[in-house]
Amino acid sequence: MPIDESTAPDDLTRIPGIGPKTEQAMHAAGIRTYAALASANPQTLLEALSNVRGISVDRIQSWIEQAQQLEAGA
Repeated sequence: MPIDESTAPDDLTRIPGIGPKTEQAMHAAGIRTYAALASANPQTLLEALSNVRGISVDRIQSWIEQAQQLEAGA
């Protein structure tokens, strides 16, 4: 996943289940904004976050849905 440094990162820790370590791992994987998370492929993101414990495709899908809501301003 390419990293877009030109966009200020969103606070991904606003999404329940994403703490500072997971957010840091997401940044390393190129996920810095709600929009990037909202459009992420769950399986690809799972592979990118393989060093973070307790992550599953279902959990990532939940994060993606919440990111879509945050991106929409809900």
